[in-house]
Amino acid sequence: MTYEQFLKLEKLTQAEITIKRGIVIGKRLEYDDFLKLYQLESFYVELRYSEDQSEVFAIASSASDNLLEPYLNAIDISELLRF
Repeated sequence: MTYEQFLKLEKLTQAEITIKRGIVIGKRLEYDDFLKLYQLESFYVELRYSEDQSEVFAIASSASDNLLEPYLNAIDISELLRF
């Protein structure tokens, strides 16, 4: 699936596909919201969950890496350098 094809889908379908086929590459808290960043094909999708993580209430996506920035502080560089 291309990014353009993904954008044409309804938001609910985007979220379902992201959860089923995406790879979680980051998690973070923002205020009372829980966010997960997924890589899906060659693009990124961020899902914003309710506080109890029972439902997705917002979705953001990008073909560039701009969604990665808030997650970069959570990456442990020392772990990456061990290999």
